[in-house]
Amino acid sequence: MMLPLATHSAFGDMDLLMRAMDFLPHCFAEMKVWPLAPTLVSGKNNIGLRQLLEADLVYVRDFTHAANVAPQQWKHLALIAHHCYGSFDLAVRCLNMLIELGALPTDRVDDYVASLAR
Repeated sequence: MMLPLATHSAFGDMDLLMRAMDFLPHCFAEMKVWPLAPTLVSGKNNIGLRQLLEADLVYVRDFTHAANVAPQQWKHLALIAHHCYGSFDLAVRCLNMLIELGALPTDRVDDYVASLAR
């Protein structure tokens, strides 16, 4: 979900808003770092060191309780987590939630984890 925020909005404000809408932070999809002035690496000011300039943080619907998300949404989230973000742990969580809801056979998590090793 992309939210238009004023350029002066703080990360904390956005985080509180997302949590109020029942979303939790999951991972940083992208991060752009920049060196603090006057530090230069190889004479260039565009080689990042540790100062965070901007980041894309992925929020997902609260994944701590199976009932928070409908079975079809768990399936979609598993696919997005796996294919878009390489977030295999979230995909496993989704599979476990589907098992808890009775929407998936119990052996599917083992099958999925085994497929990752191939």
